[in-house]
Amino acid sequence: MSHYHHSAIRQHVFNLPTGTANTSSDDDDSLEQYKNNYPFGPSYVRTLVAGQGVDVLRLIAASSPSTSDATNSNNTWLPSLQILTTLFLLSSCIPKYIFTETLIDGENTLTLLLRLGLVFIFDDETELNLALDEGEKKEWVVPLVHLFPLEIPPLADCGSRTKWRRVLLLTDLHPNVLGLTSIPSTNANGTAGGEEGTVMYIGPDSIALVQHLHASLPKYLSSQSVSRSSSFKILDVCTGSGVQALALLAMLELLRNSNEDRVIMEAVAVDVNERALRFTEFNALLNGFDFDVADSGITCNRTRVCTVRADLLSGEALPRTSKHRSNSHEADKATRLLEELQKKTPKFDFLLANPPFIPVPPIVSDDAALSLRDSTDAANTPRYGLFSCGGSSGEDCLQAIVQMTPDLLANDGLLAIVSEFMNPPLLQLDGTVAMDDVLCTKLEQWWKSFSDNNSTAANGILFTNVNALTSEVYAERRAVPNDDKDLKVWNDHLRREGINSVSPGLLFVKRNGDSERGSRLRVEPRLVPSSIWAPHNVVAVQFTVGELTKLFH
Repeated sequence: MSHYHHSAIRQHVFNLPTGTANTSSDDDDSLEQYKNNYPFGPSYVRTLVAGQGVDVLRLIAASSPSTSDATNSNNTWLPSLQILTTLFLLSSCIPKYIFTETLIDGENTLTLLLRLGLVFIFDDETELNLALDEGEKKEWVVPLVHLFPLEIPPLADCGSRTKWRRVLLLTDLHPNVLGLTSIPSTNANGTAGGEEGTVMYIGPDSIALVQHLHASLPKYLSSQSVSRSSSFKILDVCTGSGVQALALLAMLELLRNSNEDRVIMEAVAVDVNERALRFTEFNALLNGFDFDVADSGITCNRTRVCTVRADLLSGEALPRTSKHRSNSHEADKATRLLEELQKKTPKFDFLLANPPFIPVPPIVSDDAALSLRDSTDAANTPRYGLFSCGGSSGEDCLQAIVQMTPDLLANDGLLAIVSEFMNPPLLQLDGTVAMDDVLCTKLEQWWKSFSDNNSTAANGILFTNVNALTSEVYAERRAVPNDDKDLKVWNDHLRREGINSVSPGLLFVKRNGDSERGSRLRVEPRLVPSSIWAPHNVVAVQFTVGELTKLFH
């Protein structure tokens, strides 16, 4: 592990907020300036070079209670805040001695963070210590999680007095960090409970769905049937830290507050990973969306957020493995997922998903990861874990979600998926896109293949980049850098799977009632003129909004 370098010390990526959520929309100049600075929270920036992070930590240590005026009660908490900000907001590791000596009750706090699986101790005898003086301790407190501030601007037509809504999301760090350690789980009595799979970090795909959904949501809500709704039910599949469900709840909350309507909002968050559900529950509480425990294994209350543990590939709702739920009476064995969901909400107005989508070669991932693991396996996959393995084809979870949607989506309900798409539509020589695209046809077949009794009719749009990645370029990006053997594994695997190109994309589907000819979906491809996931891509957002306006009306 001597090659490990953490984000703020070496070259990896971390997140930094770009603005403040306190800007009110009646201040046109400041609001416009903020909009131009990409309103959805963090940007991805290059980190400090080696040594600079340590210099920052020396400044923190210099202002600690032991070296500053500790008699001023207003100053005693500031160094602790600086330490925690450096650790969890800036994703920077901190020398253990600085942490324990600077933070209030440092030793006990460190013990608690270790027990909760929020940090780990790293002992590096090589490069990380070159910037330190001779004789300084070599143990580092390294964060396993980071706090991501997501700023939600007011929706169009929300009113001039509507404030911004900040959503704070705690989730696991980038796999460059997590791949070199394991995530400990904790039993109710504080003892170690083995290892768990890591939870999806906040990446450009996470933000892309939030950004494009936010921009198009007013058009969807203004449609005649939707505008009369007094309640919204949200299903977030492969929820991870709950980002999609909580972001949409925040958007709808802004709408409700601006109209002073009594709109009921509830979200059900589904994931196979127990750690992901705990993140979602914590983030719900952190943002004022409470949750409670129900006997069925689905947690829900009047304030909107529910969680369900399930394996999409088997279609089973699984018992929760956490032992802190003293009120729960979940069954000892798995039950059918659709039945469990429909007990609480027969139909959902929104179905959101950011599923695992990487077509992982079996040689670089264990069989359990490729099949989303069975219900008893909790091993941590270093390179490709629960949140990224989409099976050999990359489409295992995508297919399962599309297949179950007709049974769950309400009339006029909206399905929104962010994913990488294998063999996406391509621009033809005459500058057009084939309407009978193979991928779109596959999505349509999945829609009608799951339920013989379903007769839902729907229309959708598949957005992908006009310039898709070739399989060779995609293999280079997924393989270990400068590893010819691993690159060959990827190229051979993609060739066997028939994957010739890959593109990031978004899939939107709106249900239009029932069909006399049985379940039917019509998906049309649209090629975005630039990168659809790029955080600052106003052109891409305007393009998707224009096309979705036609879909919604």
